[in-house]
Amino acid sequence: MPASSPPLSLCFTAFVATCATACIENYQVGQNPLETDTAGGDSDDSGAEPTPGVCGDGVLDEGEACDDGDDDPENGCDLDCHPTAAVEWTRTDRGIVEQGAKALDVAIDPTGRIVVVGSERQADGADRGLVLVLDPGGEVVWRRAHPGPKQDNSMFADVEVDAGGRIFVAGGEVGPGNTTSLIRGFGPAAEELWTFRKAIPEPFGQARALAVGPEGLYSASNEAQFDGLVKLVVRRHDLLSGAATWESPDAEPMKEYAKDIVVSGARLAVAGTTVHLEGQVPHPLVAFFALDGTLLASDIDEQVEGEWYGVAPIGAAGDLMLAGYVRHEGAIGSDAVLRRVDADNQEVWTFYDDDASEMFEGVAARADETLVVTGAGRIGDSDDLYTYTRRFAGDGATIWSSQHLDAGPEMNEHGTGVALGPGVGVTAGVWWEDLSQSNGQRDPLNLWVRRFIDD
Repeated sequence: MPASSPPLSLCFTAFVATCATACIENYQVGQNPLETDTAGGDSDDSGAEPTPGVCGDGVLDEGEACDDGDDDPENGCDLDCHPTAAVEWTRTDRGIVEQGAKALDVAIDPTGRIVVVGSERQADGADRGLVLVLDPGGEVVWRRAHPGPKQDNSMFADVEVDAGGRIFVAGGEVGPGNTTSLIRGFGPAAEELWTFRKAIPEPFGQARALAVGPEGLYSASNEAQFDGLVKLVVRRHDLLSGAATWESPDAEPMKEYAKDIVVSGARLAVAGTTVHLEGQVPHPLVAFFALDGTLLASDIDEQVEGEWYGVAPIGAAGDLMLAGYVRHEGAIGSDAVLRRVDADNQEVWTFYDDDASEMFEGVAARADETLVVTGAGRIGDSDDLYTYTRRFAGDGATIWSSQHLDAGPEMNEHGTGVALGPGVGVTAGVWWEDLSQSNGQRDPLNLWVRRFIDD
């Protein structure tokens, strides 16, 4: 990536820095916490050793969870006869001038259109916040790049769509001597509704996450302060004007980072990480706010190193899904973790994928309590990454697992966002070629969007 490019995101930087070198390429059905092997097979009462099954012959043998009789790993069954996502299409995009683009989040609007946000490189050399709207077939409906002076860079890290199809995006602007937290509103046909800006005292921070609620739009921002702290700020915004109607009070002195925010009943839940003033080790953080901005609770997991990157409400009792990574004591790499907690933030179940160095970054749940997470993993002891997407039932059982290892020779992928609609799901992220350019710089990051059947 060119040296002038801003970091993709805090989560991507942290993941690259903490990945280990061990990895397996496929995941067996039967992992924790409640998974079951769905493989069938003919019974054999003769006492003789059964003939080993052949994956790909269309016969469901003992030890196979599926066997569709072909060699397509993206149609619901992979080359090892494990359940995977049934992918309808994948779209890649190098940006408007084909100099690079990044997808950091994705949403599905009420008509089934797909909204992707991130950034793209412009002809003037600046990276600008990007809003890209696709139809259900993956064709571009419209795209907008955030305007700004040549020397300014910007990006959008999160997107929310309301029931009327209005699009709200959150991110930041960085220019000489200024850093700004940024939120914008768009109509379904790309009409600009409003822009909210908040200057940040020190040159670090952005509006990181959004949630549409019953009384407005809620944002969570990370804002560096003069004293070296990073302040997690939650605001409520008027949906018609974007103006902030309240701002959360200051928390205890520490470095806090929001990664995601949701409305859960009569409160807000913010997932992220915190670093104590005397240390550099991140700890998972969940903070709860009333809908008037009052801080209700701040729960820091002091016993583990790690971060929450995504949060989603699930069920009717106020439960939450938390997705991220942890690093256990003495370990070099990270374990992807997905946890369900109840309304009191008490653990219901936890899934750890401790067979490889991986992370979950985005999580989405639907009314029937099925959920999908996406993130990335490292291939063996190389620097190559692959997109890791997994679908769970509400009780923690895995329905399918997909590791996108076939992006192409010298290719890497990283999943950053996931959204669910009626019968479908969409993931988005970045891809890049593992090749150096003639000037010694690496190939720029580019975005991808993938739609899969989720019935």
